[in-house]
Amino acid sequence: MIGLRKAPELETLKQMADRYPKLDARSLHFALCALVISSDIEAALDRHFAHYGLSHGRFVVLVNLYSAPNHELLPSAIADLVRVSRATMTTLLTGLERAGLIQRHSRPSTDRRTSPVRLTSKGRALLERVLPDHYARLTKMVNHLTRAEQRTLLQLMEKLHQGLSELHGTNKETL
Repeated sequence: MIGLRKAPELETLKQMADRYPKLDARSLHFALCALVISSDIEAALDRHFAHYGLSHGRFVVLVNLYSAPNHELLPSAIADLVRVSRATMTTLLTGLERAGLIQRHSRPSTDRRTSPVRLTSKGRALLERVLPDHYARLTKMVNHLTRAEQRTLLQLMEKLHQGLSELHGTNKETL
């Protein structure tokens, strides 16, 4: 994963703002700090999931299947949920199937893209080992914030999410 280790200092960004009049140094500094935190969280999650032989992508697929009715979804639905291309989803599913964590249910005379994918008992057992540890780690990450700070941060993140929606011209759901 490629990510920023540290955001540039505000003073450095202010100097750049002299060359680029539309640059708002404080807003850019905040956005870059958010990217650093996002990158750090993703790296920590990747290390954590690696202990279980998973990637973050595989974990997210398994969790979506775990939460689905009958632990089953179509590949296209999973791809939409986890925001990856159909080709990427095919690769993820192939790896999960080889590991025995999912099973594709073939329908006569159809291709695998329209065949439902189901979480296996091995996949459920793995998630039931991973989830308590995963949730404990996420809780520990924000536990040093007071409840009021957590509410404020959530409100701010929702505003940032709205800004992303406007940037991309999409109507994203709230967090």
